[in-house]
Amino acid sequence: MISSSLSSSLSSRKGRIFVFVVICSIVAFKISGVFRPSSFYRSLPSISRPSITQEVAPSSPPTSVVQPSSTTTSISQPALPSIYTSPDKDSDECQSRYGLKYIEDAAKTNRNYCEQEDASQMQCFHSNAADGRFDPFCIASNVALPLSSTKFEIDCHSRHSYNPLPADLAGTIPVSEFKEDWYNTGPGYTFPNHFDIGKDYTTDLEHCRSPPNKSEEITHTILVKREGQDNIWHSLMEIMAYTMTMDILSLATAPDGGPFFSSDRDIQNTQVVLLDDGGEGPLYELWNMIAKRPIRRIKDLESTELSCLPNIIIPLSGATNPLWLGDWTPHSCRNSKILSVFVERVLTQMAIDTSIASPQILQASKRRSSQPLRRQNNLVLTFIKRTGTRRLINQDSLFEAFRQRFPHITLNIIDFAGIPLRTQIHTARTSDILVGVHGAGLTHAMFMREDTAVVEILPWDVRHKGFRNLANLRGLRYFSTHITSERDKDKDWHFEDVDIDETRFLQVISAAVGSMYHQGLMDLDVA
Repeated sequence: MISSSLSSSLSSRKGRIFVFVVICSIVAFKISGVFRPSSFYRSLPSISRPSITQEVAPSSPPTSVVQPSSTTTSISQPALPSIYTSPDKDSDECQSRYGLKYIEDAAKTNRNYCEQEDASQMQCFHSNAADGRFDPFCIASNVALPLSSTKFEIDCHSRHSYNPLPADLAGTIPVSEFKEDWYNTGPGYTFPNHFDIGKDYTTDLEHCRSPPNKSEEITHTILVKREGQDNIWHSLMEIMAYTMTMDILSLATAPDGGPFFSSDRDIQNTQVVLLDDGGEGPLYELWNMIAKRPIRRIKDLESTELSCLPNIIIPLSGATNPLWLGDWTPHSCRNSKILSVFVERVLTQMAIDTSIASPQILQASKRRSSQPLRRQNNLVLTFIKRTGTRRLINQDSLFEAFRQRFPHITLNIIDFAGIPLRTQIHTARTSDILVGVHGAGLTHAMFMREDTAVVEILPWDVRHKGFRNLANLRGLRYFSTHITSERDKDKDWHFEDVDIDETRFLQVISAAVGSMYHQGLMDLDVA
C-alpha cells in the first residue's frame, strides 16, 4: 500500500515537488548538525525565564544598565555544559540539590537590591536547596574603586529599607544581614570588609556610567576570599561554588534581556581577584577554569586614579556547596550533574583524558584487533599515605599482609600532598580501588572512573558520610570500617593517629577487591 501510494505521488507534479521539499529539508537538517560547533559549552533546551521585576513599577528604567533597543532582537539562549541537558532520573529532592534544577532554581531568585535610578545596580540571588538555608551571592554593575583604596563603592539605595517591603523582595534578606561563612568567607564577609554601599558615592559613580567599549576591557571581576590553599576538599568546594555561580548567571536574565554572563562573550574578559594574601597553593590554576584573565590580588587593583569596574561578582562560598551541606547524613542520590560538570571542567583544565582507563585495560587495548581482548587479572589499589594527622600507625605490617593475600594486585602508597595536582588526579583515574583514613585525601574519589571502589577507614566513633555520599554521586562502590581502638574522648580525633587490626583491614579490602573481580574484562572468583 505504501509503495503504490508513493508511486502515485511521484507520478504527479505536486508529488514530485513534495518529495523534493522533504529531501531538501533533510539535507539542511544534516548540514546544520555537521557544522554545529562542538565546544565545551552548548545551549540548554528552552527554559522559561522568570520575570523578576513584574511587581515593581519604577518611574524610569535604570540608567546604569544598557536598555534593549526598541527593535526586537533575538537573544541567544545562554550556554552551559552539555551534560546538564542529559535526562535526570533522580528524585526531585536529589535534582534540587545536585542536579540542573539547583542551577535553575537559583537563577529564578534574581532580585534587584537598588533603586533603578541609582548610579550602580546590584542583583542578588540565593540558594535554599539545603535545609531551608539562605545562601546568597550578588553581581553589582558600575562599581568604583577610589584611588589608593581596596574598598569598592556602590551607589545604591537599598530597597530593603522601605516599609512595607517591596513585594518582589519577600523571602530575601538585606546585604547587611548576610551571614559570614566559616574561615571569613562568603558575601557576609566580603561586603562589610570590601564594599561601601550607599548614596554618598554618586559623584564617583557618575564618572563610571559609560559601559566598556574596548574589546580588551575587563567585563567581569570575581572577588574571592579563600578559606585556605592546602586542603583539597575545602579548595575544590569553593572553586566549584564559584563555577556554579557563573552557571547560574549564565542562565538568569539581566535587565537588558540577556544573560548576566555569557561563556562565549565574556569568558576571555573575566578575572578572579583574590582578597586573601595566602600563597597560591596546588589548586591555583583551577580558578582560571571560567575566568581566563590572569588571577590577581586585591592589592594589584590599587591605582593612582579612580577605577571603574563594569561588573563585580561576589560568588557563593565553598561552605554553601550542596556537596558539603548535610555531609553527616547519608542520602540515596545516585547522580549529580553539578558535580559531573565540575569534574569534566577540572579534567579539561588539567588536560587529562576524560576517557582514560586503568593501566590493565590500556595494555590490553594495544593488542591486535584480531586477538581476543583480555584484561590481565590484576587491579591497581592506591593507599593515601597521611604524613600529618590521622596516620595509620601499623600500615607497614598491614600492607605486608595485604601483599601476601593479594599478590596479583598492584599496590601504590602515595602522599598526594607531595605530588603535583595533575599527577594526583591522574593517579586517582588510573586506580581501581582508593583506600585512605578519613580526610581530605579521599576527595580524589571525585576523579575516579565510574564503577571503581573507595575504602574509608574512620576514627572510632566518627560517623561522617561525606565521602560515602560523594562515592554514590560518582557511581563508585563504597566500603567503610572503623579503627579498632576506642579513642580518648578528651582529645580531638582530627589530630589523633589511628590503628586497625589486620583481620578487619583485610576484610574491608577483600570486599572492595571482590566487587571489582567481574568488572570490565576482569574474570576472577571472589572465593
